[in-house]
Amino acid sequence: MSGSSKMREVLAEDLERVSSSYSDAAFSQGEIMTITLLPDDAESIIITVQSNQIVQDIIQEALKLSAAQIRSMMVSLGGEAVEMTMCFEENGIEDGARIEVSLPRKATFEEVVQDMLELNPDCTKVIINPLNS
Repeated sequence: MSGSSKMREVLAEDLERVSSSYSDAAFSQGEIMTITLLPDDAESIIITVQSNQIVQDIIQEALKLSAAQIRSMMVSLGGEAVEMTMCFEENGIEDGARIEVSLPRKATFEEVVQDMLELNPDCTKVIINPLNS
């Protein structure tokens, strides 16, 4: 066997090996799944996703959230945190899953005062908020 035919054979083997490694999930469509999003302040939303899609991207699009809202959002599956930058499959999320989505809201002034009173039993509402006597 000549050097050039041996090289072609080795290159053909390499090409076959490399092309088979590109058939991973990153380069193919994932499994189609139906997921239910359970936002804490809205009706549940049923979405269809591919198992290899990134959780954060899909939830941001489905709930029409801003970048700031996405950064503060908490997502869980059965009480366990979901890694937002990973895909559904990597998080162990399967077809039919129900995902809890929680967006922190700003507390009202009255709620802050109430929390302060609970944490500081020696304080009164007048001391914390003298304008509300």
